[in-house]
Amino acid sequence: MTTQATTTNADETWKFLRAYARLEHAAREQLWDLLGDRLHMVSPQAARQIRDHLGGMNHELDDALDRYETARAIYEDDDADPADVAPEDACPNCGERRQDKLVWTADGDAVRCQTCKHVLQPHFR
Repeated sequence: MTTQATTTNADETWKFLRAYARLEHAAREQLWDLLGDRLHMVSPQAARQIRDHLGGMNHELDDALDRYETARAIYEDDDADPADVAPEDACPNCGERRQDKLVWTADGDAVRCQTCKHVLQPHFR
């Protein structure tokens, strides 16, 4: 009986580790913010990726994702910060929306996210 339980726990651990490894770097970093209740540091894209890959594997993580979604719903009801870009103009890699963290490159053709260093082509000109 103990051998079966140990095998099941080991299998679940490996499954979790493989799913964790498939997260993008920014989402892996923000996972620890999520678990530490630093919800303001977690982007919607990272939360979605964490839920897609790791949801249902750990109760503590599922509870943190639920707290995040509740906090996000309250935040979205408030007036948006004028220093934030529109959600569709956020960094597609990490979800950064703060204008001061989305900086035009020297040639003016692209924007570099200062949070994750991703270079993106803006939707506008």
